[in-house]
Amino acid sequence: MRRNLAVLVLFLTPLLARSAPTTPSISSAIIDYSNNQITLTGSNFVSGKIGPTVVFNDVTLGISTYTNTQIVANLPPSVIPGTFNLTVTSGAGSSVVFGVTYGAVGPQGPAGPVGAMGPMGPMGLTGPAGPAGPTGAIGPAGPVGPAGVAGPVGPAGPAGVAGPVGPMGPAGVAGPAGPTGPTGAIGPAGPVGPAGVAGPVGPEGPQGLTGAMGNPGPAGPQGPAGPQGPAGGVLSFATSTLTNGGNITPCTSIPAGCPVLLPLTLANSGTYFFGGGIEIFSNDSSADEVQCNIFDTNTLQLVGTPVALVIPANGIGFVPLTGYYSANSATTVAVACGVVAGPGNSVSSFQGSQFTALQVQ
Repeated sequence: MRRNLAVLVLFLTPLLARSAPTTPSISSAIIDYSNNQITLTGSNFVSGKIGPTVVFNDVTLGISTYTNTQIVANLPPSVIPGTFNLTVTSGAGSSVVFGVTYGAVGPQGPAGPVGAMGPMGPMGLTGPAGPAGPTGAIGPAGPVGPAGVAGPVGPAGPAGVAGPVGPMGPAGVAGPAGPTGPTGAIGPAGPVGPAGVAGPVGPEGPQGLTGAMGNPGPAGPQGPAGPQGPAGGVLSFATSTLTNGGNITPCTSIPAGCPVLLPLTLANSGTYFFGGGIEIFSNDSSADEVQCNIFDTNTLQLVGTPVALVIPANGIGFVPLTGYYSANSATTVAVACGVVAGPGNSVSSFQGSQFTALQVQ
């Protein structure tokens, strides 16, 4: 039976990590099979407010929450058990690659038979001498032996103390000239001579270490617009973008009393599919639980069920805006979000969050 949580062994040493302080590192990875999510724990995932990206088996994963030390990402559906490459790229642009195993690990097999004894190895080197043992007790005196042969004459003893100085004798004949005295001090340096002819060029040295990656270059110009595609089955399309981040305050009932974000006008009656999401940042010292729900601003009817997300202290989370709605007439829908647990002192939505609607019927 598959376990809901499985701890993965990171069996591959990170390949692309650089030595800069912003290089991400992974200490553990856990798969939650019931929610089809993977939790990565490590360091250096975030640069400022720029979040990381995660690629699993060449598929970019949607990130539910992340901090500088933890990422919770959504795995693709229907993953076949096996071992895959997973790449984490930090907000600073540096990345790390490692292998993860998806699926349960089978039980350990039975021990194999004992192999035949191998040939005797060569004799090892002589070990160092052990420490000297303690001195034994003095034994009883033995009998006196016979007189030995006379030994050789010992060395001459030291010279005796010098006697007192005798009276001065007459002057002797002048002796030969004494040896040459020591060389005098070196004189001041003379002027520098002309430069010699340049020697031949030496052999080329080994290639130096690769330098650190430079900063990303500026974005290139926008390419030309492509040709218009064939007409599709979408009857209408509406989008709403958050141009300024807004505070998300505590509230007890959605949508009443909660901040309203991303109003979107549905121009016709019919069936609409929703997409997009809201990126939320918490600057509180402890975790906040945020709950969001799409609703009809005219009837206050909720669309689908509320989406709850726990955002860690000083962390960022993403609330997906998905579902469908059958409107009986033209109306306006919006997203109501509120802090339902936690301090809720400093929680806000990011500029650029987007809410879209496609009319298909």
